[in-house]
Amino acid sequence: MTQINAASKRIGDLVGVIDGIAFQTHILALNAALVAQAGQQVQALVGGVRGISTLLSEISLAAGQQSSGDAQVGGAVNELDRMTQQNAALVEQTAAASESLKQRAHDLVDVVARFRVEAESAA
Repeated sequence: MTQINAASKRIGDLVGVIDGIAFQTHILALNAALVAQAGQQVQALVGGVRGISTLLSEISLAAGQQSSGDAQVGGAVNELDRMTQQNAALVEQTAAASESLKQRAHDLVDVVARFRVEAESAA
């Protein structure tokens, strides 16, 4: 009976050890599943970060292009302003020349009128 009791105790101890090993194996399997899921989530995050990085690069490129376009528009506006000022100066010169021609035309009319008066007097 003592031997059966001792063997029974050893069997109980072995069952306890096997149960402990099974419990530890279960925990390891859960950890492996948590780690696998975490790895998938990290991969998803890396993909999201790459997508954001790509978008930021595209935004940066577009901002550079817009800045270049703004500079070109600014240059064109400056050129239009310069041309407008030149045109205004030409208009002033044309107005002055027209006034001068108008005065000369009046002077010529006066001179021609004198010739007519003298020609009519002589006749």
